[in-house]
Amino acid sequence: MRYGRQLTISAYTLDATVIDISQDEELATTPVTATLTANVSTAVADAVEAGDEYRLAGQPVATVQDVTREQTNGERVRLAVRVEFVARETTSGPMYGGEPLRLGRQLTVATDRYEFVGEVTAVEA
Repeated sequence: MRYGRQLTISAYTLDATVIDISQDEELATTPVTATLTANVSTAVADAVEAGDEYRLAGQPVATVQDVTREQTNGERVRLAVRVEFVARETTSGPMYGGEPLRLGRQLTVATDRYEFVGEVTAVEA
């Protein structure tokens, strides 16, 4: 097992990439706040609220801080959602979802009530 090497776990037919090999029980993380924009249905737009969390293994990894809505033509709503992510610290910057957290990146925000993909339009330092 080596850093960066891809593994196939045949019992589950799952491809994975090793991101850390160490004796530490926890990965170093840092909070990073980013704004995402997305065009979503009215139902999804109405469901998104400040305080919503995306949880992984019982721990919050993304928390909605603020949301603004702008009606577009038709039945779509343009959302601007400010989210605090629990990002993994790396030498090349914070990572979320296995990729660098940077402008232009597409991220999925999901809770038990909704899911949408938004583009990162701002990252707070």
